[in-house]
Amino acid sequence: MTHLPMFDLRALEGHTAAAYSHFRQDRAWTILLLIYALIICTYVHGLKPAPRFLRHVGPRCHENCTKNGNCNGDTGKCDCSFGYEGPACESRSMPACHTSQKTRSPPQYGTWSLKNCNCFRQLAQIGCPPLGDRECLYQALWNVSLACFEVDGVPPEQQTSDVPRDGFSHPSLRWYWGQPLLGREAMNETSPPKQHLLPNGMYQLPLDACPKRCNERGICGGGSPSDMQGTCICMASYKGKSCETAAQEDCYLSCSGGSRAGLPSGTCIQGFCHCPPGRWGLACTRDEYYTSNVGWKPSYASLRIFVYDLPQNVVHMRTDDGSGQTQDAMYLAEQAFLSQLLADSASSSSSSVVTQNPWEANLFMVPTWSYWYTSNTVTPVRLFRHVIQYLRTNFPYWNELGGRNHVLWAVNDRGSCDWHHLESDLHHPILVTHFGQAARLPPLHVMLNTETLEALERRRQSIRKVQQMLTDFREFNHVDLYYENMPCYRPEKDVVVVPIAPGWVYPVIHTVYGKDHQQYNRSMSRPYTFFFSGGIRTEMMYSQGVRQAIAKMQQERSTWNRPDFLIRTAGFPRASMMQSKFCLAPSGWGWGIRLVEAMAAGCVPVIVQDGIYQYLWDVVPYDEFAVRVSRRSLHRLPQILDAITPEQLEALQAGLTRWHRAFLYGTVHPDGLAYNFTLQSLRRRLTNMWSAHYRRSLN
Repeated sequence: MTHLPMFDLRALEGHTAAAYSHFRQDRAWTILLLIYALIICTYVHGLKPAPRFLRHVGPRCHENCTKNGNCNGDTGKCDCSFGYEGPACESRSMPACHTSQKTRSPPQYGTWSLKNCNCFRQLAQIGCPPLGDRECLYQALWNVSLACFEVDGVPPEQQTSDVPRDGFSHPSLRWYWGQPLLGREAMNETSPPKQHLLPNGMYQLPLDACPKRCNERGICGGGSPSDMQGTCICMASYKGKSCETAAQEDCYLSCSGGSRAGLPSGTCIQGFCHCPPGRWGLACTRDEYYTSNVGWKPSYASLRIFVYDLPQNVVHMRTDDGSGQTQDAMYLAEQAFLSQLLADSASSSSSSVVTQNPWEANLFMVPTWSYWYTSNTVTPVRLFRHVIQYLRTNFPYWNELGGRNHVLWAVNDRGSCDWHHLESDLHHPILVTHFGQAARLPPLHVMLNTETLEALERRRQSIRKVQQMLTDFREFNHVDLYYENMPCYRPEKDVVVVPIAPGWVYPVIHTVYGKDHQQYNRSMSRPYTFFFSGGIRTEMMYSQGVRQAIAKMQQERSTWNRPDFLIRTAGFPRASMMQSKFCLAPSGWGWGIRLVEAMAAGCVPVIVQDGIYQYLWDVVPYDEFAVRVSRRSLHRLPQILDAITPEQLEALQAGLTRWHRAFLYGTVHPDGLAYNFTLQSLRRRLTNMWSAHYRRSLN
């Protein structure tokens, strides 16, 4: 029998391992040689790793885009002034809102003047987005019944709002009454109006009765309906006898592009900057755009803010026919902040927080001008829905974090109150507001049914125990309680900013603090210990009942009825603050302006606002310059103020000197620092976001 040789498996394993070891060594040397060759080539031929972001200039759009619009490098589309569209801004979005087909005039889409019914229907195509049951953005479309006309025998896209020289009774005009948005079928045909009184007290006349037809930029008004010659009432951002001059100052930085020397300025068209070729943006500050090889890679080392340039037909500085820009200056903090932010973006300073590269940005500023759409009383929810939908569908950045790094301004009286039951998209952004009410109790909806009534009654019973400690306060009803416990602000996410100080304070600031803002003027006589002047309402939700309680205590308590307590509901000029040591800073329907006024006047604020975070509370030390009193202790306020020693008062006045500039914007006072402190607060919110400090949405 032949025996097969026996194999030593251990020897075979050893041999295989040795062979593999030699193979690995040979392969390692090959890899090292390749790396060495790559390094040599890098030095010899100047090879570099591919950049993360690619910078581009000279955006490409339609060849005629810059004739009437701006070529936007971020979108590759032509940005047009409001009412125009197309690759070269050649088409009118609302032809019936114009008064002529021959000139390039702005549309008149408000309710001052009588106009073509089709104007409102065409406006609805822009201003009534298909969201939230077609919530319309423009007040002219808010279920308003009005008189309007159509031109017989002319297609809607060829009609205008021009009133013939013969007036409203011209036979070519057919008049209707109702809501134009619902269509002609839903309106009633009516006789021509004999006259139309404008909000300024003048009567509307045909444009032919005014000089040069007001250059199609205004309304012709007269002292009576039969006047043969009228006066031009110019639209916003136009002035002159015939509205011939555009107001450059109505645009950010006057379309100058900022501080870059030698650059030509753009032309202001009602808040829209028509920029020189190669530039675009809210102030013509943009001149480069970026693409990314790595997607969105935000900076973690410093604050980097990207400012959106959204199309005018999405959001713009909304105007009305003849109202001009008459907004209350107190509510224009968004414009003041953006002006300084855009000036910052145009500077060559290495400390600029603004970037033209959205792929490295960690915060995204979304201009909405919400006050221009809603005034101070209406919530901007419908506008924000509209803008958020556009951002989500047209840019990638919102979807990266669900909008949590996007900044929107809500400067109305109550900010984002009553949003707790709405969709989560409205809770995600950083909301900049003036009203920092943070409810301590879970929200309840104001629509009363058996369940909510029972819950409100339970809450009232618990709050009554607190109310029993509020001396001289009337009882709060269920509506008062609802508003006081409404969630309006999330301190880890949102920012409370300073409103614009009223005009009367600016001439007195240097009198109080000196030219360099460093020396409190102790030579000024301040004979009054306590000052308050302001409106008082019957509703206890107004000022949380504080103003009402003070008025009652002054009448009924001897400790309050004293000559050094200056308390009136009207008739005392607020300059009396400069004669007072302490000034009441209550809330109103929402936020209040008294705190800002007291800071400017050198009067120590007495803040009585339970559960409300104050302006810039996270970056400004209120304990250095203000006295905070709860409603439970309000009846003891005279004793509290009397107990403050002269040395303590002097220390508080020194705090006013140190911090009063934080309550002034640089756009209205050259030494203001509100912009700088707002940036600090935004930086802290960014840190909170990176640190996962944001709570879940309330809904």
